[in-house]
Amino acid sequence: MIRPRNNERGFALVYALVVLLLATVGGTALLFLSRKDHISASDYSGMRIASQAATTAIKACEGQFLNDPNEALAILEKYYENPSAKTWLLGTAANAGTEQKIPLGSDPRPPRYSARIVGFDASSNYIVIEGNGYLSNGGRKRVLATYRLSGLKLDVTISPFNTIHVGSGFGNLDQTLIINGNVFAGGANMINGGGNGITINGDLKTGTGQFWSNEKITVNGRAYFRGSTLFQMPNPSGLFVNGRSGFEGDIQLVNNTNDKITATASMYINGNDLGDGQIYISGVVPDTALFYTSGGYNSAKINTTSPAKIDSTSSKIDLAAKLGMTNADDAAPSIRADLEDYITNSGGTIYSPTDAGLDFKVAGWNLTTAYSTRSLWKGFLVIKTTTGISPDYGGKDAGEFDGKVIWIIDGCSCNFQYFYNSTPNANTLVYLTNCSVFWNFGEEIPGTSPMFRGLIYNASTCTYSGNYKLKAGSVINGAIIEKATTRMQFNSASSSTQTTLNFDANALYEFVEIGILDLQSGVNVAKNFRLVDSKIRPTLMSIQM
Repeated sequence: MIRPRNNERGFALVYALVVLLLATVGGTALLFLSRKDHISASDYSGMRIASQAATTAIKACEGQFLNDPNEALAILEKYYENPSAKTWLLGTAANAGTEQKIPLGSDPRPPRYSARIVGFDASSNYIVIEGNGYLSNGGRKRVLATYRLSGLKLDVTISPFNTIHVGSGFGNLDQTLIINGNVFAGGANMINGGGNGITINGDLKTGTGQFWSNEKITVNGRAYFRGSTLFQMPNPSGLFVNGRSGFEGDIQLVNNTNDKITATASMYINGNDLGDGQIYISGVVPDTALFYTSGGYNSAKINTTSPAKIDSTSSKIDLAAKLGMTNADDAAPSIRADLEDYITNSGGTIYSPTDAGLDFKVAGWNLTTAYSTRSLWKGFLVIKTTTGISPDYGGKDAGEFDGKVIWIIDGCSCNFQYFYNSTPNANTLVYLTNCSVFWNFGEEIPGTSPMFRGLIYNASTCTYSGNYKLKAGSVINGAIIEKATTRMQFNSASSSTQTTLNFDANALYEFVEIGILDLQSGVNVAKNFRLVDSKIRPTLMSIQM
């Protein structure tokens, strides 16, 4: 019998142990891989559920806009008032500062979702919403969606603010002007021309120079004449004031038949009577015609209709206090002095007309193409010229324009006879500086009721002001600020031409928001959203998972 040797038995034992070890390791590895696949599948399933919850949050926001627009509007207002604070949707405005995690389904530990506003542009009504989906184990998925909202509008109130602020007063007037808003006419006014007068649906304040007019002036608000006045009418007309009025200087009504002042509220007179015309006042108690006896006004020329009456005082009247106005020139808002540096230092590009690709010899000027292809600064195409603009070659206008432009006219002259017709969403700043001038503004704007929306700001304190020649039916929505040292002119080929100027606080406040228009001290700004439809209707523009 042959017996195995001891070293052979030892080898077999070691071999068996190695095989056992390898089998153990292999089994453990297979078990680990199997468990890892199970966990990965579980994680994927969880993230899919979280993604579904986040998408549900976005859809729930759409539902809140459509089905509960008033509450959604209130939440938007809270965000607009303080964009740096987290503002959550899907709840109420009262708890918009707290995240509302809403369960998805009826499981004992369901996924949850929430949504908050991460951006909102009130000028375009674009909103960015973050939808969050949460798992019970702490997993989270986020979705970003951009919408354009319709059915709401931001109303901005800026008070006080003048629709027209003209530092050196009005000059030639061959148009009929309807001005909806306040007017400051500084310096010395000499309103002469062939128009049918000015109607101001707001307050009028003048400078300390003479206010001379042979046009009919109607003021449906307060009227403060801080200098002397002279009315010399070619036709029976005069000054009509449907609010309190004050006359600091002498009143000269040249013609007894044609020249008169008619008021329907209290009138206060400090000056002398230098003419033959009459004053007529009617109203309710306690409306009066109060005059300063030392001023030398002839009370026999004041005609009252009961219950209005005539009073006199031996003390000079504080007209500013009586009218609730100030005895000082109105301060104009200002365009920041470092406008160009501010634009370029904040990432903007200022184009010349050539660099912008504009061609004033073709219809449309290529302006819409430039707006869509050039770099915009805070939504505005910025164009500067130092050589002038004459977009009148062959009668080529820019047609209708729906974009936003800042025109910087620096040290040159421009013929704005052929300008563009603004849409209600357009906004334009025409900024003239360094003795720049323009003429014939708006004479050939296309359309039957052409509109300019924005701000015309003449910062040049030189000897030439703007020459406006707006076609019949034209509308300016915004404001005009003229600082030039000559009078503002509205010329026209026909006296029947009527232009309407409406104060548009929304258009002007956009320039405040982008940091280029500084309001004067004492101006109050109020912002309120309102519904213009029965629902807030969201249109999805983009989504990022």
